[in-house]
Amino acid sequence: MAEIAAATYAVGEAIETTAQLGVAAYFVSQPTVPLKATFTQIATSSNDSTRYLQRNIVGGRMLISCRLSLSRSGHSLSVVGNRAYIFGGTTSADKLTSDDIHCITLVSAEKPEPEYSVVPAVPDLKDGAVPVPRTKHAACAFNVCVAIYGGADETGNVIDDGSTIWAFNTAKSAWEILEGSASGSGPGPRQETKLLNDNNNLVLYGGKGPNGEVFKDVWYFSYAGKKWTQLADAPVASQDAAVVNGVLHLISSNDSLSGDMHILQLHSSKDEQQKWQTVSFPTNALHLVPVREREED
Repeated sequence: MAEIAAATYAVGEAIETTAQLGVAAYFVSQPTVPLKATFTQIATSSNDSTRYLQRNIVGGRMLISCRLSLSRSGHSLSVVGNRAYIFGGTTSADKLTSDDIHCITLVSAEKPEPEYSVVPAVPDLKDGAVPVPRTKHAACAFNVCVAIYGGADETGNVIDDGSTIWAFNTAKSAWEILEGSASGSGPGPRQETKLLNDNNNLVLYGGKGPNGEVFKDVWYFSYAGKKWTQLADAPVASQDAAVVNGVLHLISSNDSLSGDMHILQLHSSKDEQQKWQTVSFPTNALHLVPVREREED
């Protein structure tokens, strides 16, 4: 965590002025970065073996789900307001969980005790659709919704939703579709991708395709225009990605002594060519490497 904070500091220095890169190199090499965190357990869950019939019919057969407990992997957790929403994943028996949403009200001064509920999957519109159970999908908070993209089924195959963005509206406790595959353009089916919120628009990065191919592409979804736009491909495939103040950040490393922060301004002018910048930073306090900045198409 200290390394990530240090890298973020280096990026801020690099964006402000390249003349300060030497100063950034010094600070990120220090082992005393002021970063502290406290973990508090808000709930526990047993490996409940309760089973029930799933509502969705896939391939002409009704699916049998799923453990109701939160003992799972490959799921997503998104926080909207003071509530955490857990969706999808795989149980310890390698079975998909249900399409239910698990909701936990976080502890606050007004609610000193957490509240827990399970919300069944229902569509916002009559005869509307809901997402099928999945694992290794991407999710993020989006306005009052939890946005979901991609994922894999129980056999590990990528779910073919096209470029559909599913949205669980927390105000209605119902599912809706922000954008479907009818437009014919968009990221397409994938799993293990990253879905990030940029001022109530969405950024999708990377993932794996139906044949296991690794993507480094970046897509931007405009909520107002309901349109996908492809941005410049990233220089690396990474599992560490974040959007802060209109900038996409990726972290990668080829050794145990240093790492790279790759940054992309999401909102460049029409006359400005969109390019990635890379800033190197040390991850070992005993090994100070020069910070460099380079541009990649």
